[in-house]
Amino acid sequence: MSAEDVGVKIVADKTSVKVGETINLSANVTNKDKDEVTYKWSCENYSGSFDKTNGETAKFTTDSAGKEVIKLTVSPTLTEVL
Repeated sequence: MSAEDVGVKIVADKTSVKVGETINLSANVTNKDKDEVTYKWSCENYSGSFDKTNGETAKFTTDSAGKEVIKLTVSPTLTEVL
């Protein structure tokens, strides 16, 4: 599988929340070869936590105010930033 064969986009039910609220995230992956892919969710500022960091969907709950950058890396090595 090459990077040209896979596309990734983060889908979020909202992009602005208050402290303690949850964002439901899902991966919209185009995989031309239908190869197995893996998912890794992460954030830059650690202003919250994920219910899980691997899988096609995740929930991110904020625990402090401020901006957060959520990333999704899908194998082979593709990253989408929200």
